[in-house]
Amino acid sequence: MIDELYGADWIQQNPHATEQTIRMLKDKIQELQSKLANNQEKRAKLEAQNKEYKLTIKDMDRRIMRGLKD
Repeated sequence: MIDELYGADWIQQNPHATEQTIRMLKDKIQELQSKLANNQEKRAKLEAQNKEYKLTIKDMDRRIMRGLKD
C-alpha cells in the first residue's frame, strides 16, 4: 500500500502532497537527530557517573577488607 501511495505515478499526480510529505519527513529527521544527540549526551554522563560509582565501591571494598584483616 505504501509503495503504491508514494510510487512514481502518485508523485507525478500529487506534487503538492509530495512536497508536504518531504518537508514533514525532513522535520521528523531533524527532530529524531536532536533526540539522538540528547540521548547520547545523557548516556555519556551516565557512563561517567557509573564509572565513578564503581571506583567508589571498589575503594570502599578495599577499606572493608583492610578493616577485616586488622
